[in-house]
Amino acid sequence: MGKKSFWANLQEIDSLLAGKDWMMASMYTVVDPYGLVFYGWGARSELPMQELAAYTAWKDRMLKRRGDEDPAERAKRSGQSG
Repeated sequence: MGKKSFWANLQEIDSLLAGKDWMMASMYTVVDPYGLVFYGWGARSELPMQELAAYTAWKDRMLKRRGDEDPAERAKRSGQSG
């Protein structure tokens, strides 16, 4: 029941992100990092996150922001070991 409800919420986020660059339309705000947490929970729960095209595109934009990058990925890119 909980996983089904969470999936429905993720689908709603996906629909709200359609046609937008960021959670609050055209401007990155403090809300955006919170959305990344929920995306990660969905991925770790093995939900089909790739089906959420707008949410996945937004996640990709978020990960391109240097401050939101996975520290392990940043270390790999810079040649440092983690």
